[in-house]
Amino acid sequence: MRPTSVLRRSCATLLIALCAGLGLCLAQTTFQRIYKTAGEAWADAVQQTLDGGYIIVGYNNSSSTGYHADVYMVKVDPSGDIQWTKTYGGSDSDYGRSVRQTSDGGYVIVGETYSFGAGRGDVYLIKTDSAGNPLWTRTYGSAQAEEGTSMELTPDGGYIIVGSTFSFVSNHADVYLIRTNPLGDSLWTRTYGGPSSTWGTSIQITSDGGYVFVANTISSGIYLVRTDSAGDTLWTRELGGPTTAMSVQQTSNGGYIITGSTPTPSEVDVYLLKTDPSGDTVWTKTYGSGSGSSVQQTSDGGYIVAGSTFSTLFHLSNAYLLKTNSSGDTLWTRTFGGSQYNLQGRSVQQTSDGGYIIAGPAQGSEWGIFLVKTQAEGLVLSVQNDPSVVPMAFGLEQNYPNPFNPSTTIRYALPHRSHVTLTVFSILGQQITTLVNGDIDAGYHTVQFDGSELASGVDLYRMQAGNFVQTRKLLLVR
Repeated sequence: MRPTSVLRRSCATLLIALCAGLGLCLAQTTFQRIYKTAGEAWADAVQQTLDGGYIIVGYNNSSSTGYHADVYMVKVDPSGDIQWTKTYGGSDSDYGRSVRQTSDGGYVIVGETYSFGAGRGDVYLIKTDSAGNPLWTRTYGSAQAEEGTSMELTPDGGYIIVGSTFSFVSNHADVYLIRTNPLGDSLWTRTYGGPSSTWGTSIQITSDGGYVFVANTISSGIYLVRTDSAGDTLWTRELGGPTTAMSVQQTSNGGYIITGSTPTPSEVDVYLLKTDPSGDTVWTKTYGSGSGSSVQQTSDGGYIVAGSTFSTLFHLSNAYLLKTNSSGDTLWTRTFGGSQYNLQGRSVQQTSDGGYIIAGPAQGSEWGIFLVKTQAEGLVLSVQNDPSVVPMAFGLEQNYPNPFNPSTTIRYALPHRSHVTLTVFSILGQQITTLVNGDIDAGYHTVQFDGSELASGVDLYRMQAGNFVQTRKLLLVR
């Protein structure tokens, strides 16, 4: 038996075991949506729901609301189809910033209200049932201005909220922390800050039942605070210099991961900062031109970041998705955009199937909310049979079926017309055939590969379109 045949058979056996044991060859649901609205819309948060769908919160204003903003919540099914939408608010403007599904299947939203409360703006908490119907609302604040930006569910069914307040210090903002019971009644409030304005942007419950939040200050950049369960400060850290922090999460080793942006001489870069459990910096990374809005640790111990970056092709902002390993080294990046909308990735979550859900605003001649569900490598290839839908990113899908005998289908996506080469070659680098070599229009495309003349084993296929290059394995089993 030839050595190459032995190698192909060994690789084939290994990949069959992987596919059987880990389900690596199963397809993941993906989609991309822009939900158009009558007026200006904004999405700030998304979460996967217990039924496998997604809940999105932000705001919307239109002629039906007198052109003031209302809190806007959208529920979609696992395929991204809208199940219902709801608005909440009064005669003035109200905004949704964060959403969580509660143990009873309903939802809780935090944001800010100018319609209700005691002053020029108050923290706004809304509890709904599973259909989005309001059960109760609460406001927190006093005669000046407060806002809520981030919220988590506490183990007793209550809520912990972070934001900012101008009410307690006359000349600048302080971080505002609110702890409530399950009915939204305040159990305690705390303020944190220094000699200059400080705004809280993101909060997490720590493994010991305390809290960690990140804030931005005018004087010293990132402000990280760790408290106990009563909100009493355990330590504070000033990190990152003239940077902006938007999201924090505790990591599996007890430290913290933070994303935001940092200025450079000519632009702003996505910024990622990792600390140890005491809040001291372990490493920092910057990535290209853009800003980070949301970060999560992923199931493999790395990190996923959503944000925005600038498209030189269309002179518009694109939503940006970045996957790193545990050391912050880039594994891949994806951008979602086109010629019609400015898109921002404001929120990201790893989904139960190992993919990612990203939401944010879509701003153009028409307004809307942008929602993308990707597979584990950040690709979207679910609507390839609809010629009216233009992809928001380049992508090369895993061939199907895989393993195959003797033919298989390869799908790829182009957000704009591009010169594409798609080549199959052996695992030793020997070219087998070229499937595509030419200028291809924007859209979702399929091509067949026939392996009738090949022996069983592993081969590779690679697509190049401009700067996009992706290589995947395919497995022929006779």
